[in-house]
Amino acid sequence: MSRLTDCKFAVKSGGHAASPGASNIQDGLTVDLANLNQISISLDKKTASIGPGNTWAPVYTALEAQNISMIGGRVGDVGVGGLVLGG
Repeated sequence: MSRLTDCKFAVKSGGHAASPGASNIQDGLTVDLANLNQISISLDKKTASIGPGNTWAPVYTALEAQNISMIGGRVGDVGVGGLVLGG
């Protein structure tokens, strides 16, 4: 629908990016992924499914409780989705 109406949009994960249009957009639609914040760890602890609405602090907290680590953002309030996709 956005394409048909030429409506500008932005997708917000953690909302950390300061670039115009990255976390919000003027006179357009913002798709906020905050509620897509599930964190699930496989029984063998080899795979974690991290929702794009997460920020890194709760991800690291959940993984640490299982004695697991991963590479991600170095600042806890950076959004997972934006960092993984390169902003």
